Amino acid sequence: MKNCVVLWAKNFMDGLEDILQAALVENASDVHVVPGQTVFFRRDGVLYPFGNYVAGAQQTANFIERYLTQERQAELYRQRTLDFAFAISGERFRGNAYFACGTVCLSIRLLPRRVRSLDELGDTALIKNLTGISEGLVLVTGRTGSGKTTMLAALINEITRQRAAHIVALEDPTEYILPPQKGLISQREYGTDFMSFAEAVRDSLREMPDVVVIGEIRDADSMRAALMAAQTGVLVMGSLHTKNAVETAMRVEGMFGENVRAVVRDEFAGVLSATIAVRLVPAAVGGRTCAAEIMTATTAVRNLLRQGKYGQIPSVMLTGADGMQTFSASLKNLYDAGKISAEVYRDCKNAE
Repeated sequence: MKNCVVLWAKNFMDGLEDILQAALVENASDVHVVPGQTVFFRRDGVLYPFGNYVAGAQQTANFIERYLTQERQAELYRQRTLDFAFAISGERFRGNAYFACGTVCLSIRLLPRRVRSLDELGDTALIKNLTGISEGLVLVTGRTGSGKTTMLAALINEITRQRAAHIVALEDPTEYILPPQKGLISQREYGTDFMSFAEAVRDSLREMPDVVVIGEIRDADSMRAALMAAQTGVLVMGSLHTKNAVETAMRVEGMFGENVRAVVRDEFAGVLSATIAVRLVPAAVGGRTCAAEIMTATTAVRNLLRQGKYGQIPSVMLTGADGMQTFSASLKNLYDAGKISAEVYRDCKNAE
């Protein structure tokens, strides 16, 4: 870490690029910049300071001017927050700019150069079986920083490896650049290539897609569009900020008014193919690995979804039928494979 700080101090221009370079050397996943406070890195989920360096307001302002178009800058100053992606010397980053005490702050995620395979992510044996799904709705869920985007990218990458498909990906922002293999990929970014997720989903159906990817389903309009698209016979994949299958079903219903929730439950149950809830846990060899809860849309699950009896879903999942898996089972798989320690296994089990 000391060498990074010295290198940065000697070569500092007026921007934050050298801090990002130091973060790459440190194998950090995130950089947090709040003017007037110490810059912090995050690695394996743990926050730690970047030496004693305190960022200045002018540095963040210069950074915004350098990497955002005038239109996107105007959007930031109007909405007071903005997601964006950018590249420096071949390295890609995802940024979130926001205001605190009237000053622009930055949270920046460092993105790997390549899309990781499912085999590299953790307990994914059952998840690989889901890549053969050709229609319906598949949701990847988890809390912030749980690995949803990485998992979704790995799933798409596996689909393109297996079969010729036209994939239309709608993202905010575009994070991973997905390599076309047997098919083709149209990656469209919010604010540049389209202005509304709901409209973009509907428009994408005119492009004859086999798979429509919605980077994040955030509201009733985008969820309604996702349900509609899945009803046409294409595969729709998306992500939600929910902890598990039960929270996911409750979130989908809760996006809508009470007068239409019964209809939404019926539509959701009719098109859902699977939910994959992911969680990162400390790996035995350092870093983190992925545990995953999987719910597939069996007849029993569909009936429970239609009736809103979400509390009974975990009991069905415990059977392990049709490729379903609880988090506890996934943790056991990781422990048996030597990918997590006995201590991590015990602590994660106790936290369930």
